[in-house]
Formats: sequence, structure tokens, C-alpha cells
Amino acid sequence: MTVDRTLLVELAERTASDDGLEAILVVHGLLDAEGIASVIAAAEAWAWVAPVEAGVVAERCLRICSERDWSQLTGPAEYVRARGALATGRIGDAKASLRAARLAFAEQGDTDGAARTALGLAAVEAAAGRLDVARSTLQELLDSADVVDGLITAKATQNLGGVEVMAGRFERGLALLDESARAYDDLGARREWVDAVNNRAIALIGLGRADEAIAATELALDALDDGEQRDPRADLLDTSARAHLLAGSLSTAMSRFQESLSITRVDGVDERSASTLLGLADVWATLGLHLDALHDYEAVADWADANGAASMSAWARLGCGVAAAALGGPADARVALDLALAAFEDSGESGGLVNAALARAASADGGSDRDRYLELALAAADAIERPVDRACVELALHDAHGGDGHLAAAEALVAGAPAPRLRYEILVRRGRALRAAGDLDGSIDRLREAAEVIDATRGSLASERHRRTYFAGRLAAHRELVEVLLTRSAPGDVGEAFSVIERGRSRALLDAMAGLVDRPPAGITTDVIRQLSALTRDLEALQNRVLGDDELRGGAAASCDLALMEARVESVRTRLGAEPASGDRLQVPVVPVGDLQAHLADAGAVLVSYHVHGDGSVLAFVVGGGELRPRRLPVVASDLVALVRRLDAQVARFRAGQSFTDRWAKRLERATTAILEEVGRALVDPIEDLIGTTGRLVVVPAGEMCAVPFAAVVSRHGRLIDRFELAVTPSASAWVQCRRVSPCGGMPTVIAAADDRAPDADVEAAEVAAAFAGARLLVGADATSAALLGVEAPSILHLACHGVFHPEHSMFSALRMRDRWVTAYELADLDLTGALVVLSACESGRLAVHAGDELMGLPRAALLAGARDVVTSGWIAHDGTTASLMRRFAEAVARGAAPSAALRDAQLAVERERPHPFYWAGFTVLGAGWPSTAAERPLAGDADAAGVISPDHRTLTRGANHADDLESIA
Repeated sequence: MTVDRTLLVELAERTASDDGLEAILVVHGLLDAEGIASVIAAAEAWAWVAPVEAGVVAERCLRICSERDWSQLTGPAEYVRARGALATGRIGDAKASLRAARLAFAEQGDTDGAARTALGLAAVEAAAGRLDVARSTLQELLDSADVVDGLITAKATQNLGGVEVMAGRFERGLALLDESARAYDDLGARREWVDAVNNRAIALIGLGRADEAIAATELALDALDDGEQRDPRADLLDTSARAHLLAGSLSTAMSRFQESLSITRVDGVDERSASTLLGLADVWATLGLHLDALHDYEAVADWADANGAASMSAWARLGCGVAAAALGGPADARVALDLALAAFEDSGESGGLVNAALARAASADGGSDRDRYLELALAAADAIERPVDRACVELALHDAHGGDGHLAAAEALVAGAPAPRLRYEILVRRGRALRAAGDLDGSIDRLREAAEVIDATRGSLASERHRRTYFAGRLAAHRELVEVLLTRSAPGDVGEAFSVIERGRSRALLDAMAGLVDRPPAGITTDVIRQLSALTRDLEALQNRVLGDDELRGGAAASCDLALMEARVESVRTRLGAEPASGDRLQVPVVPVGDLQAHLADAGAVLVSYHVHGDGSVLAFVVGGGELRPRRLPVVASDLVALVRRLDAQVARFRAGQSFTDRWAKRLERATTAILEEVGRALVDPIEDLIGTTGRLVVVPAGEMCAVPFAAVVSRHGRLIDRFELAVTPSASAWVQCRRVSPCGGMPTVIAAADDRAPDADVEAAEVAAAFAGARLLVGADATSAALLGVEAPSILHLACHGVFHPEHSMFSALRMRDRWVTAYELADLDLTGALVVLSACESGRLAVHAGDELMGLPRAALLAGARDVVTSGWIAHDGTTASLMRRFAEAVARGAAPSAALRDAQLAVERERPHPFYWAGFTVLGAGWPSTAAERPLAGDADAAGVISPDHRTLTRGANHADDLESIA
């Protein structure tokens, strides 16, 4: 009888019952030596797609053979059992089975069988990191005159090529793999040919030839049958992912790894999924998601250590060390890196040794310690043929000792290679070197190219989170390009500098606002729904513990829990978006200043955009009246941070209670006003002649300035609120994007959840709802999370409730509904396109500022949901005066006032009753501020979408190019 896969599956499922298994064999006439031999042979073929199940069948057959003394079947059965042990990571068991099989084949004079087990033993030794043992075993096999099976010879050649690749001898490995692929092709061994092509692609990656590796894996994937869905396909997907990672196609790399994992992973970590998980962790690390990366690296390391997979353990420990260093744990990083170094030194895996030594040098305490590891990295790099690794060593040597030689060597090593991240590092360093040598033109050219490399890679990412974190660690080119442009001060340089600042400011938010990144609920799967449901339950419990009591929010344990939860939530949410199969994503171009000028003229406004240089100095760019003017300010960033901290301390005094603040009202007001005057002298006085004395003002803050209540700032001409209607925006481009969103005509919706911390919320809501005809009012038992999350296209969404801000995990900042907290994550998933969103809650406007001036918190969530304007509070709200302010604001909006005008009037009215800024200055309009009247124009053309500076920057300056201002900057 033919043993088909249906019977094998049945046998695998019945191995727990000896009687049941033997009964099946009797029924099929297979309980004899010939029948068991056919079962073992079928299991060996099945092991290509189901090695674990095949190994289970072989193990049961082995017991039957032992009971009946069918020793002639021991070798084949042990061989198949070893394949199952390898697939589940039981390397020790696999080695024992292979040794038993080799002995059995030798005793029977089966040279081909003994040769096959030698191949398996060599593979086990390579996985355990003993490359020299594996190499000698394979070479001995190839030199043996007893081996006449061409398939075995081809396999030995292939495996030897794989060992050479692991050892860093890529050219030698590539030649052997080409030889084995040709042999398989001649023999018609298609599955083996696919495996050899995959190994060849790995060698090409080592040589930096990512494009060729991608082409090779695509060719092999096309050659697979539909039924071949496990190891061969998963291996090819893994290799393709690694090639795309090198080539900078991060979304494709991620999706390929995840597809591979979906094919092979059942529960936990096994040998097959560990390799994929290691690659996926590399993607997280590249994206700057170091906590996600550390979690996966640790899972792989634990599995590898438990199963004797020394090579994989070393790579995972290396990843753990790099991630720990990025997360600010130098001691943990050094421990992990030292373990990886020792393992790579023992195995002779030079590629790993280079990377581990470089990472260890970066975490070294001093120069001599660093140089010792750099010398180790250089020696290991000299022993291999991997240009990318060698280029990394040259860059590290350049950083440590300077000079042009190392930098030139790195440039030569990666010339023409599709390695954009490495090219970026080289271009930034070349730009710095040229600037130091006085060649500003050359420096600008290199820094422009570096910025475009990162912009292009970032634009291929489909997730807002990935765009944000990837960009955060790669802003050097943008920052330094601005500095060199302003130093050179040629015609057009000021305009280009402003455009470059915009390219590096809140870009992930801008792309998300324009709908160019995927957000839930696209592409939801059953597995994702299950994971999100579990995470939601965990998050609710955590919120009740962390957010339910203000005093708990700063706890170390709570912060750690939130960090882990944040990584889990964002990782699962990322899977909701459909990652692209190719790097063809777009980016919203920064607004050309010509378009910005048109929008400002339409609004009758002036825009001031602040920028912090790398040295901490602060610039202000003022746009309006057809001009762009820069000014250096008489303050450094650290002084502004100190002022913001002092202001926070003054506001915190109001937590002491009404009797305390009433008693010391005048003293508290004087102290707060003094700080606001200092802020005015730093940020406003130097640009008074540029912004005018009255009108409308759009403010783009930088860094900690987002916490400044600009309405209350006092300059030499008085408070800004007395002179201007104000709008704040994350970037000039974001402001234009908000203005381009048409106001929504839906039903005004007011939701209030009163509690002990917001006792007047219901009263506020009733007064606000009364101002709008046909408003929907939800209070008391109706003010639930479901009511908020179910709101549909409101023209106005007013939320009166208690709110909390979590500074370290700001997207877990939350609003308290009647039944539970609603986080910024959930708010961002609403459809609030064109709405005016009012978050009348404590701290609803507080923001954490990430690299690239990415503002994180509840206001960001509202903008992500499509809001045109967001009114928020920057600090704890006084319940009584907030209700009065919001009533006045709503009545003005209902009469047709613009949000910025309505808020200003309401604030001034409250200020007359309660002059301390605490009572009125905390609220800010984030977004458009005023309605648009002019016809809208596209943001920019295709050149801008590709990351190229718009030619409009050449037309932004007049006359003498503001030479007086630029001289002070230079």
C-alpha cells in the first residue's frame, strides 16, 4: 500500500496510544518490516513540509523496530527523528539521533546513509557555532571516494558553502553555492535547488548585493508549488526580508518576516520561528523601537540557550546589548555584549564578532578600552569579505580618531551598494568634514543628499509610529544642513533652511493627518481582534491603578508596566495597517513658503516658527507680509526649560486649594507674571518689529516651548492676548493642512462626565449645548466610553471631564468617561474630520515632545482623528472658571466667531474676574484658528513629494537677503 500524507497525519495524531497506532498499521497491512520501512520513507519525504510531525511518526516507528529487533530500519528512523528534533530546537536530541543513525548505516555498509547523517551532523555543529568541526566534516565527506550519490555530493557542497558564509568567507561560499545549485538543476532536484538559491541569496546579502539577493529569492519563491508552505517558503521569505532590510525597504522586510512567522509559528518559540523572530527584532531596532526589539531578542536568546543553539544565542545577545544601550542601560548592555563576544570568538563566526566588537566599543568606558574593541573588530573584518561590516569598522575608526582615510575607505566599500542607512551615516560625516575644512558648498550638497536618503526611506513606511521612531534617530542631517545654510547665507539659503526645518518637524503627524499612513481598522484579522481585546482588558486594569490616583502616576513600577503595555499595544496596532509590498509610499511635502504666505495673507496672520540649534541656541523665523526673516534669540534651550519648570511650579501651587490661592492671590500673580515677562524677553521682544503690534499670530513652538501659555506671555508692548488672536501649530505645514480641511457640518455633540475632580462638568456641558441649536447632550449615565467612541462626524465635539497626562507614555494620556478611561490611542481612531474638538479637561493640552518636534498626547490624537481645531488645557483646570470660559467660548462660536477669536474673547472676560493666568491662560487653540476664504491650492508638486526642496524657497527673501540678521546668526 502507498503511504500517503493522510495516513501519516493519522499516525502522528495517534502516537499517544500504542494500541491505537498498531491497530491502524494492522488495518493497512503495514505492521511488518516492509510496511514500517515504507512508513519511514514516506515520513522522510514529508519532513520537507512537516518535520515535527514526521519526527513524531519516525520516533514511534523506532520503538516498534526496537521491540521487534528490526535493526535494519534504525538508521532511517533515527535520521527522520533527528529532523523533527532540529525543527523543535532540540539540538542535543538531534545530534544523538544522527550519531545513532550514522553508526547503524555504517554497520549495514550503507555508505550513502552514513553520508546523509554526516551532512546532518555538520548542520548541527554549525547551528551550535562549531564551524571548524562542521567544515572538516563536510570536506571529509566531499573527499571520500565512497560517496557516489550525486545528490549527497551536491548537498555537501551546498552545506560547505553555507558554513563559509557563516564564517564570513562570502566569495568562497558563493562559488560553492553556485556549484551546488547547478548540480541540483542537472539532477532535477527542485526542492534542493530552492534551498541552494536561498543560501546563495544569504551570501549575496553578506557581500552587500541586496538587489541580487532579492531577485534570487523572488525567482525561488515563484518556483515553489502552492502546497510547499512551510520551511522552504519561510526560509526564502526570511532571506528576502533581510535583503530588503539592507536595501532600506523596511515595510517590505517587516511584512516578509511576519508572513514567514505566520507560516511556521504555532505556539511559543521554536527553531524555525526563532530565526524569523531574530530578523523581526532587527527591523524593530532599525525603526528605533528598542523595547519591542529587546522583547523579541530576549525570547530568542532564552530559547537558544535552552536548546544549545550557540550561534543564534550569540546573535540574540548582541541584539539585547544594542537595545539595552539604546534604552539607557549601559551595564546590562555590556553584560549582553560580552556574552555575545565570547560566543563569537569561540565559534569563529567573524561576522558576528565584528558587530559585537563594534557595539562593545560604543559602550566602552574610555579611549583605551574603546580602542581595544575597535582593534578586535578590525581584525575580524580583515578576515571576512563583507564590505558593509568593514565600512562600519572604518566609520567607527573615523569617529574615534578622525582623519579622512577611514571615511574615504568606508565610502569606497559601499559605493554603488543599496545600503541607504549606511550611506546616510557616511554622507553626514562627509558633510561635517567639508564644513570643518571650510567647504560650505560641498558640505551642503552632502547633507542635502543625506537628508533625502532618510526622507525617502521614511516615506516608504506605512505606519505613523514607524515613520516617527525611524526619523527620530536620524535628524542630524536636517539639523546640520540648517546650520550650514545659515552660515553660508547665500541668496535663497534662508528659505531653504526654513524648508529643511519643516522637513524635520512633526512629519509623522503631518503624513498621518493627510491620510498617507495606515491606521486602524484597516486589515483587521481574527488574531488581531483577539489580541486587542486582551490588551484592552489589561489596559483598563492598569489605567484604574495608574490613572485612577494622581499620586500613582510617577511610580516606577507603574511606568514600567505602561512601557511594556505601550510596546504591546503599538505592535499589535501596527499589524492593523496593510504594510506595502514595495517602497512606493508617499510623504506629504512641506508647504512651500509661497503657499504659506498665501494662507497667512488669507488669514491676516503672521507666523513665527522657533527652532533650536544643535548647540542649544534658539532661532525665530517670522513669515508674513511677503517676507521670511530669521532672528537669533538671546536665550538658550536650557534656560527656556528652566522657565517652563518654574511656571509649572507656580501652577502647581493651585493644587493647595482655593483658600490658599485666595489668600496669596496677588503674590502668586506677581510671581507668575515675572516668569512670563522673562519668557517674553526671550521669545517675543527680539521679534517685536517683525510680528507687529496687533492682529493674528500663529506660533510654531520648538521643544519645551509647547508648554508655554503664549496668550499670557508679556513682552515690552504688553501681553500677547491683548494684542493678538493666537493659534498654535506643530509645524507651518500642519497649520496649512488644518486649514485645508473643510469644517464639518454634522451635529454638535457635548459629553460630560462629572466626578469629584470635575464636579461642574455637567453644568458646563448643559450651558455649552444650549449655545448650539440641535446639539446632542450626553451626561450622567449616558457619558460612557461607548458614547464617545461611537460619535459620528460631529461639527463640534465638546468633552467636559477629568483628564490626565502621562509624560513618559503620552498616548496613554486619557479622559475619564462615566465607565472608564479613554486613551489618546482610542481618541485617534475616531472620525473627527473637520470638527472643532474641545477637550475641557485637566492637562488635556499637555504634550510630550519627541525627536523631530513630534508632539505626543491628547491634542495629537484629535489631529490624527481629523480635527480642524483643537482647544485644550495645558494644566489643571479650575472647574468653576473653566465652565464660565467654555460657555462664553461656545456662545461666540455659535455666533460665527473663529475659534481663536472666540477663545481670546472668553479668556479676556474671565481674566477680568480672575486675573491670575492660571484661571484663563491654560487653554490654547491648536490647529487652523480661523476659517479659510481663498480658494485652496495643492500643497506642492511631485518634486516635493519625493523629498526635494521646492524651488519656491528661492523666492522667499527680498532686497539684501536680510544680511544684518544672517550675520548675527553666522
